[in-house]
Order: sequence, then structure tokens, then C-alpha cells
Amino acid sequence: MEDLAHPGRKLRPAPTQRIHFPKHRARSRNSAGVAAARARQFRPYSSDSYGLECYPQPPGRTHHEDSLRLAHLIADKFGAAGQRLRGNAGVRYIYYAGDDESGYEKQVVEESDSTVYSEQTFGLLEKTDCPAVLVEQCFVTSEADVAAWGTDDGCRRAARLYYEAICEYFGTEPLPGT
Repeated sequence: MEDLAHPGRKLRPAPTQRIHFPKHRARSRNSAGVAAARARQFRPYSSDSYGLECYPQPPGRTHHEDSLRLAHLIADKFGAAGQRLRGNAGVRYIYYAGDDESGYEKQVVEESDSTVYSEQTFGLLEKTDCPAVLVEQCFVTSEADVAAWGTDDGCRRAARLYYEAICEYFGTEPLPGT
């Protein structure tokens, strides 16, 4: 598989495994009073993967409702900007079932499933003591995603969309600009 953002570089599909988020990073966000955290990924998957999906903290977690609201704001902004949304409106939950010995199996669940599952989600979402959303914004194996978001202009547009979503989350008016 070729990385379209970096021609000539080959990609290997990401293995299905538990993703670890260093505890010290979660602690630093918590101690700084960060009200919303997100990780942006440009990740290889397969040649037919595309679009944006937001993973809020799942049902049953302390900050689920606020995290879900932020996820919808982000997905709505990107959808309005023309980005294809994965799943139902770009918001899903993800869980990892298994253990260190037998390995982990990724389970993607649509937002409409409000079941409280005991399985862990991404470490960033489990260990951060504030509303958090993990956003998979773009796949480097998708020509359309790379064309839309893989340039300097695309990165600036994406940053503006995140900024506007965060401002709306906090009920503030974004400063004018591009």
C-alpha cells in the first residue's frame, strides 16, 4: 500500500492491537485543567478506507455526554466542509476485547448503541479525566482525503474546523480568520 501523502513510501496496515496512551500525558492534561483533548491521526488502513470518524468516551464513562457533544460538533463541522463521515454521522465507539496473552480484537460500535460495555477503549479516552475525543480525520491511502486535508491549506482548514467546534463546545465566538 502506498502513502499518497509521501509518494514512494510504502505503508503496512496497522495491526489490531491495544493502543497504549502514556499515563504521564493523561496526568499532564488533567493537571493543566484541559477541558477537551483530541488526537488527530492520518493513518494507513486499506486502499478503500476514507473519511472522518470521531471516537468519544463511551457510555458509562464519567465524561461521556460532554465527549459525545464535542464529537458531534467536530463531525458536523467536517461533514459541512465536505469530508465523508464514516458510520452514522461520523461518531462511533471503539472497544478492545481480549488480554495481553491472547491479544486484542477491535470492536467498532455505532453511536446508537448506548450499552455500557466493560471492555476498554483507547487509553487516551480511558485515562484522561476530562471530556476527550479521538478523531481519525484522514486516511493517507485515500486520494480524496489526501487531496482535501494533506496539504498546508488542508491542514489550516482542518485546524479552523477544530477551533470552531471547540469554540462552539465552550459557547464562545471564534475569532475571525481562516
